[in-house]
Amino acid sequence: MSLGLHTSIGNAVRVTTTRAGSGRVEFHAIPFDGTRVVASAVLSGPLDAVGSELVFDELWVAPDVRGTGIGTRVTRAAITWADLHLAAGIDTYVPEENVAMQRLLEQLGFERRPELEHGEESWTQIFALTLELAG
Repeated sequence: MSLGLHTSIGNAVRVTTTRAGSGRVEFHAIPFDGTRVVASAVLSGPLDAVGSELVFDELWVAPDVRGTGIGTRVTRAAITWADLHLAAGIDTYVPEENVAMQRLLEQLGFERRPELEHGEESWTQIFALTLELAG
């Protein structure tokens, strides 16, 4: 079900927002020619609860468009959606080696608080990041 939020990104891409069940909303960057999805992001949590804490679950950007700002724009669309739906904040977790994602989130206002989490194979350093919203 499309929520009808369309945001122009540069001259070539639009972001569409789709509600995927009661606890998940997806953001997809699609070229205006409609050929493929070039980036996507997901928010999850109690989407309809005012003052809720949402989770930024994933960000994917096609390899051929990385470094063009599309990932930032899709992430901004997710933040805007959360703010418009009166969420109190967004939490996310990023592995230590994903420096680019940590930098992107910090540039968008997320604040870091280091904590350890247990990975599948071994202990890995995971950074928890939080963005407080007006909600």
